[in-house]
Amino acid sequence: MSENTVSNTQAAEEKTNSKLWEDIDAEKVRSEFRKMSNDLSTFGAEMEKLAKDKNNYDKTKEALEALRDKDFSASGWIQSFISENTSSFPTANGSGSKNALMPDWYYVLLPDKRKKYDAIRDYMEDAVKLKKFFKPFSDILTKIPLKDTFRVFAIIKNMKTKGWSTGEYQLINKDVESVCDLLKLSWSEMNNAAVLSEKFYKEHVSQMDSPKMKEGYIKQRQEDYNNIFKKYAIFTSFNYRGNGKYGVLAERVACMKTLDTYMGKLVANKDLDDRLKTLLASVENLANSLMSNIVL
Repeated sequence: MSENTVSNTQAAEEKTNSKLWEDIDAEKVRSEFRKMSNDLSTFGAEMEKLAKDKNNYDKTKEALEALRDKDFSASGWIQSFISENTSSFPTANGSGSKNALMPDWYYVLLPDKRKKYDAIRDYMEDAVKLKKFFKPFSDILTKIPLKDTFRVFAIIKNMKTKGWSTGEYQLINKDVESVCDLLKLSWSEMNNAAVLSEKFYKEHVSQMDSPKMKEGYIKQRQEDYNNIFKKYAIFTSFNYRGNGKYGVLAERVACMKTLDTYMGKLVANKDLDDRLKTLLASVENLANSLMSNIVL
């Protein structure tokens, strides 16, 4: 490839990427304004979906980042358009009339060029007005606790799906209380409740040196303890495996582990409500400022 060809290719690419008013038309600027508007609408729609569908987190995050990192950033099309054309539109900052401080070369432009300049100048003025809202809007987008809110929404939805309510916590509380009560049982209380083993002992007292009798006594003692255990709420969360051994029901283990994880997430985000209220107040202030200062 010749040097001239390379040079021409680079020039063509630069012109394609250029945001100078000479290289674009009003429709191009309109399309970029529409894109930003569409991205705002998309983000709003994805946020609404996220409140209903926990699987919509990735799309919502993508829509947020598109606004913050592309539309509102210094490298975004609109801010780049302003930067590249500031010197060509000295009145775009809103000071003075449109006919004041016009560049000297404006008056020697051909009619079609002047018409194009005037059309793009109108968009330039709108872009400059909008630009001052980009940073505060980006700050709000950065502060949105999207992941934390998503987690809380997902937890709430999962708990509703499983039918978990305060009743579930009450069952767990009763189980814990039962364990405490069992551990606090005195030796005399245990003996007084051991009616089967006591009866067995009295009936076979003369034979208690026999291994067989000892084994029989132990089994009766285990049965006594099982009968004691049955009186407590926690018994419904266990299964008796015999020979004095118990196991927690698998569904209770899974439930308690899941609830423990959920509660850990909720406690970690206990200030989420206050954070969201503060953020909503910032959004309302920004919206009021935007509407009171701009009519596009």
